[in-house]
Amino acid sequence: LVTAVLVCGLAATGRAAGQANVSVDWPTFLARADPIWTQVPQAWHEAGFVGNGHLGGLVRAAADGVSLQLDVGSSAVWDDRQPGGPHSYTPDNNNCNRPRLPLGALVLDGFSMDPTSFQMRLGLWDAEVTGTAADIDAADGAIAWRVFAHAVYSAADVLVATVTHT
Repeated sequence: LVTAVLVCGLAATGRAAGQANVSVDWPTFLARADPIWTQVPQAWHEAGFVGNGHLGGLVRAAADGVSLQLDVGSSAVWDDRQPGGPHSYTPDNNNCNRPRLPLGALVLDGFSMDPTSFQMRLGLWDAEVTGTAADIDAADGAIAWRVFAHAVYSAADVLVATVTHT
């Protein structure tokens, strides 16, 4: 039944069997599934995320809830505390008890985001997080940001973050 419908569909478009049009506008197609934020992500698991399998970043609010923060991490940085040692986790297990550790965070201090103006998108086609937010009291205008990780996994990993005052 499915084969018959497919053949009829192709015949109805004027194409001969075996000459299907496979042209896809991938950026437009994938944009329909882009995650979009209209509320400021407060925790790491709500953040906009980018990475290349080695180096990564999370875009979210800082601890004050209104400053923009970029958390940076690497899959090469592990917790190396030995089982049974000081501050080790329970249960002690060498294979499952070695979480990755964050490298740090960059916080855009002095700009308080207005939560009602916050917009952020994770573009699946180009694997980048972009967003905008206005200042809470409108005195400092607005900002726009773009964050992405270079796609080539190498010894020279690069995480790019740009912030523009608008």
